[in-house]
Amino acid sequence: MHPASDLVHAVLEHRARRAVVIIVTFAIGLLTLWPAVDDVIVARRQRQQLLVELTDAQQQAAELATLRQQAADRAATLRQVGASAVAQKEVHAFRNHLVELARGNGCRVRRIDLGESRVRPWHDTDSPLLTPTKENGEPTRYQLTSQGVTFTAAGPIEAVRRLLARLHEEQTLLHTRRFTLRRDGRDGKDVVLELELRLFDLVRANTVSA
Repeated sequence: MHPASDLVHAVLEHRARRAVVIIVTFAIGLLTLWPAVDDVIVARRQRQQLLVELTDAQQQAAELATLRQQAADRAATLRQVGASAVAQKEVHAFRNHLVELARGNGCRVRRIDLGESRVRPWHDTDSPLLTPTKENGEPTRYQLTSQGVTFTAAGPIEAVRRLLARLHEEQTLLHTRRFTLRRDGRDGKDVVLELELRLFDLVRANTVSA
């Protein structure tokens, strides 16, 4: 007789054959299910790993969007500063524009002079109105150029007021270092406006002419 048949016959003839059949059935079922349990565990681990990777990807996408927005904001700020700055090659054009602005508003230009031009390194946290210190960080690859302009004009008070309003609307990157307004003549109908301005521009260090 075949060994397998002998084994089945022995089980069937055994007095505790019911218990033996249950145990054998359970063992066969356990051996059948065990690989499936392994597959489920592996699948869960892979799912958890995929969830972690998905969370990381979403976080990186959010950070990338934030960086892109920050870059766009800085680019817009640079464009705005660039539009309002007065480069060294544009100083004489600004001088002529200032003369036309005064005359167009009914004022007489008495004097307009270009003062000294200055160049200094631009630091990390700098201000064009202050002398940089160690607290302003290290110098950057940019340099701050500044140009002095002295301007004197005279005319009726209303004409001078219009001129000042137009200068305010210009939104040029400049600083008023001195402002004087006084009566002109004995009748006092006209006033004299004296301005000492400082024009600014921020350029790369290798683009500043010596």
